[in-house]
Amino acid sequence: MPEASIATPPRANAFRSKDFSRYQMARLAVILGAEAQSVGVAWQIYQITHSALYLGYTGLALFLPGIFFVLPAGHAADRYNRKNIILGCYTLQAVCTAMLLWISVSGTRNIFLIYAILFCIGAGRAFSGPAASAIMPSLVPKDCFVNAITWGSAVFQVANIMGPAVGGILFTLTLTGTLARWSGAPLVYVFTFTTMLIFLTLVSTIHPQRETTEKRGFSFSTVLAGLHYILQKRILLGMHNLGQRKVAYWSIDTPVASYGLADALPMPQDAAATAASMRTRLNPFSALEINLLLRAGYAGADASLRKQGLAINAPFASFDGLPLSS
Repeated sequence: MPEASIATPPRANAFRSKDFSRYQMARLAVILGAEAQSVGVAWQIYQITHSALYLGYTGLALFLPGIFFVLPAGHAADRYNRKNIILGCYTLQAVCTAMLLWISVSGTRNIFLIYAILFCIGAGRAFSGPAASAIMPSLVPKDCFVNAITWGSAVFQVANIMGPAVGGILFTLTLTGTLARWSGAPLVYVFTFTTMLIFLTLVSTIHPQRETTEKRGFSFSTVLAGLHYILQKRILLGMHNLGQRKVAYWSIDTPVASYGLADALPMPQDAAATAASMRTRLNPFSALEINLLLRAGYAGADASLRKQGLAINAPFASFDGLPLSS
């Protein structure tokens, strides 16, 4: 009897989804355009003012909306149709790009008007960012999600690197005759406006899976709900410089004993008592506390894996046997 061949599962490929493919092509185009535009507007400001300070204000004008609108933008992405948010935000940015084009062609030298337009572009980016990130899972099957994230990151990196180069090349091109007035910043803005039209066209054709969003009225409490969730969870959010044993944890003041180690192997009595008395806080822990936290975390991860049946045949973790560098 011939041996039965063992079927291997197909490799996850996010590009099997037409919606994902269109979305990534749209992202590639619009990020190229946005990065090129950043170069064009920076050179335009410098040509008008010959001031490095005013040049720096262009980045500030794009950056500030991200701070001002970080909470409302996340709230909007959670509550409303993400595709519509993305289309609305990039329509706003396309209009702003058209205004920059008009300013550069007409010879207007009002830099504060340019800053106001850049602020509107930054606001559009601030609101589109959370929606664009949240829409990704609805474009691909679950088994392709990791592959989709990988490709999405690759597309962003490629466009982010190539965009400034494209902007610099377009800005330095010299047009002659009747097209001479379009040399420099206007040519860059034409390119950016074209990429935004491509983006809007492609995104308008995608059909994300039905999103289950809870519709609530806008209120200050709903905007802060995410921050409240983080503060209520008993988690350690960060640590740094382990080599020097100087570790800071940012979290709510919560007993370490409450982190759920009931299923882990018993600790030595004195170590368990010390760990139970420790509390997370924005302060460096002592070397002893760091050792206890690391070992407790290892034991907790081991217990969790066993509970899920992922480490049934592995030797049990030992609280005292975990090697730690001094």
